[in-house]
Amino acid sequence: MKRLLLMVMILLFLAACSSQEKSMEPAKDTVLIEVKNSTEYEIYSLELRYYHTEMLFGSQQTMKAEDGPRLRKGESLAFILEESDLNFEQEVFFELALIDVLNNRKRVVIGEKFPLTLKKGKRYQLKLTGDAPNNLAVTGLEEES
Repeated sequence: MKRLLLMVMILLFLAACSSQEKSMEPAKDTVLIEVKNSTEYEIYSLELRYYHTEMLFGSQQTMKAEDGPRLRKGESLAFILEESDLNFEQEVFFELALIDVLNNRKRVVIGEKFPLTLKKGKRYQLKLTGDAPNNLAVTGLEEES
């Protein structure tokens, strides 16, 4: 009986390990914005702010906690937006910021605001490049089905 229980626990552990690398998929009425770390800098938390015209409409903050406190090179963080968060029919401007926990949680804006007209059920991928908070950049805005 102990062997059977041990085998089941091992299989569950292996199944959980193999499923961690899958990308999230957005629900039909949401939008997923995925930010991939392509830097060597230790990223612990990111904030996404969204604007209609020049007015701040909302923001979300997310942090890495699944298998360690920092987002390593090649790993991603995701923001899920619902239509109640903002109007999917209008162009929205986004601003991505690093919450620098190594520097008293200082908020460091990454690059410039970028425009995007969102479509329900889509996933958008961003890539962070650079090697220090003052020279990080957002690149590679891509829409996926």
